Amino acid sequence: MRGTLAALVVLVSTLCLAASAGAAPLNAYRVDAGPRQLETLRQQGFDVTEGRRAGSIEIVGTSRQIAALRRKGVKARLLHDRRGRTALRATAAQAADGWQVWRPYARTTCPCPTRPALRRPT
Repeated sequence: MRGTLAALVVLVSTLCLAASAGAAPLNAYRVDAGPRQLETLRQQGFDVTEGRRAGSIEIVGTSRQIAALRRKGVKARLLHDRRGRTALRATAAQAADGWQVWRPYARTTCPCPTRPALRRPT
């Protein structure tokens, strides 16, 4: 009996860890910032103090969270960047390409004829 209970506890904890490891992807949305919408967002746990833009508010959530908002009558529009990508697709593209950061202090103004791989763009 104890062995069965221990196995059940291990199975449940493993499933919980697996569920948290595969967290739902996030996307950015825009919602009209009327008093009723802001109250619904606040009740659902969204931050309503930041992200306000001229009569609307930008939020970040999972598709399940946004579906719950829509059932409550809140219209959330998916945001796209200049290239037409959602936040999820933009971050996937960055992850596939690697995150390249150029810093001005990384500049090397002296040529390195013996080790050209050490040259940095100026």
